Amino acid sequence: MADKKKSILLRIPKELADALQRWAASELRSVNAQIEYVLREAVRAREGPEAGGSERLDATSFWHVFRWVPKVIAELKGAGLTDWATQLEDAIGRADSPQEVADDLREVFDQMQASDTALPYEAAALVKGLDRVLWEFSSEGRSRGGE
Repeated sequence: MADKKKSILLRIPKELADALQRWAASELRSVNAQIEYVLREAVRAREGPEAGGSERLDATSFWHVFRWVPKVIAELKGAGLTDWATQLEDAIGRADSPQEVADDLREVFDQMQASDTALPYEAAALVKGLDRVLWEFSSEGRSRGGE
């Protein structure tokens, strides 16, 4: 089934475009995905949960996160941290849905950040960013409004 999206022309001030670019980069999203995310959240907040808005991780958001995971795994393996790399590979392999994969990845990311293991700089930055994005889709993140 083809992805049904409507293309629109958006004219915004350069300063706003630059701010969106920075925000998107900090959350490992494209600017287009960030705009879609912001608009979806605004509509969901305006209409409320009774309007049928999903609080689960959607496929678009999942793939924006998931595409970075192999880079984290490669960084960890390159640093000799094969146990962490294996845990991430297992998290990807054992789940049946994007939401389960996201939950399992978040659990491993949280453990990595809580451990005393020194992660390579790039892997640590990716883990922190990915965990933040996945947190937004957790029950804790949704109850606090994705702070």
